[in-house]
Amino acid sequence: MTFDNAISRVDVTGKTETDIHSLIADDQVVIKNLEAVKTETVAQIKKDEAQLIATGEAAIGADDVVRSDLGLPPV
Repeated sequence: MTFDNAISRVDVTGKTETDIHSLIADDQVVIKNLEAVKTETVAQIKKDEAQLIATGEAAIGADDVVRSDLGLPPV
């Protein structure tokens, strides 16, 4: 959340601004999924494993897009 709050204040426009909004949206999905894990059973987590991995990978991909926009190497 702290990172998302900080990056949302970066003064950019165009594609970079759109990519930052996408990154924040992807991060929010991951955060929501991680928050839900603490109330799930092991069976539920195993059932949701593929979705958890997919949302994490989406957020990492979005982060790499923003990093590229800013001239930084991927993580």
